[in-house]
Amino acid sequence: MCVGFIGVLMALRIATGPVTADAGSVVEVTVDGAIRHQTIEGFGTCLIAWAGRFRDLYRTEEFHKIYVEGIGCNMLRVNMWGPTFEKPTEDWAQIRCEDFDMSADGGRPQIFVDFGRGIRRLNPDVKIIGTAWSPPAWMKVNQSITDTQSGAIRAGGYGSNNNRVDPKYFKHLCKWMVEYVKLHDRQGVPFYAVSPGNEVQFSQSFESCVWDGKDFATIVVMLREMLDAEGYSHVKIFGPETMTSHLYEGGTGDHDWPAPIQKGIGNALHNALVAGNCSAFVPWQITEGRKSIHALMVMSEYTPKTYTAMHYTRFLRPGARRIDAEWGLCWYTDGGTCRPEPSSATPPANRPGDRPRGWVRARRGETRWQRACPLCSFPSSAS
Repeated sequence: MCVGFIGVLMALRIATGPVTADAGSVVEVTVDGAIRHQTIEGFGTCLIAWAGRFRDLYRTEEFHKIYVEGIGCNMLRVNMWGPTFEKPTEDWAQIRCEDFDMSADGGRPQIFVDFGRGIRRLNPDVKIIGTAWSPPAWMKVNQSITDTQSGAIRAGGYGSNNNRVDPKYFKHLCKWMVEYVKLHDRQGVPFYAVSPGNEVQFSQSFESCVWDGKDFATIVVMLREMLDAEGYSHVKIFGPETMTSHLYEGGTGDHDWPAPIQKGIGNALHNALVAGNCSAFVPWQITEGRKSIHALMVMSEYTPKTYTAMHYTRFLRPGARRIDAEWGLCWYTDGGTCRPEPSSATPPANRPGDRPRGWVRARRGETRWQRACPLCSFPSSAS
């Protein structure tokens, strides 16, 4: 496992182009196999389900192979779509998956089932995660799956925001989600985990639903109890983006060198796994029709961003265990190369305990400072 992490970092640095290495550019790594961290569950993305050309792409065997065998994804995030059940139903016990319309909006909810089947044929161990961006509109105070504009709430209350579930329909929401789990199970794409919220503090002009802390805690307990009662105690509850790890600025970054490793997918993955101790990494969509900060590819085309992600998704496989490894940070010189730090390196004078601008700790627990490299950028995460 440690060799995998070290190999990823070294390969990414060499691939940047502007960063050159010479015989003296040796990085010292200290490995401690006795210190164990998280077990890796995997990597995956969501899909663009609202556009016909993407649904057509997702149904091809070629793209199934790209997703599973090319990029190495073993997880898929599914939109549990509110408009699958638009019939107001006062008795929550009468909500049944047989009444769901999976062909709605040109088959928008059905594509997740079709794509899930396709990738599970290649890897039966693919894990499917369902997220409710918004429940059916009739369950909400504003009677809509979207808000009229973007906004946010604090965890302690809603303020004037009505893009939320009416408390009298909390059980209805949970039953709808359990029935969604049942439907996917019957279709051969069972859920590994589900989440009753996406960005639970953010209200958007696209599908969204806000939850304050008290109500979200209530709904999670209620959902857990209802899943257990229906025989789905094995289905986990997945935390929403607000509670896990989310990049609010720049998505997963740009596609062209050196962006993927300077401020993009490379350091996003590294920081999530090492600093965040995450066991899974499931960003937004797999592909778009152009280079986008939200996608890893351009249709079926691999980009430098794709290859950067593949250093992780292809080689850090489910069941791998992260062990402790610390490396010496590089020393940036005006010549534009990454070099080991000279032993005599000292930061500029500043008050005791302050972090000098552009410098980081040499190793955890040490008082010695080391200058951060603006070229490779990875070292800055080891402060």
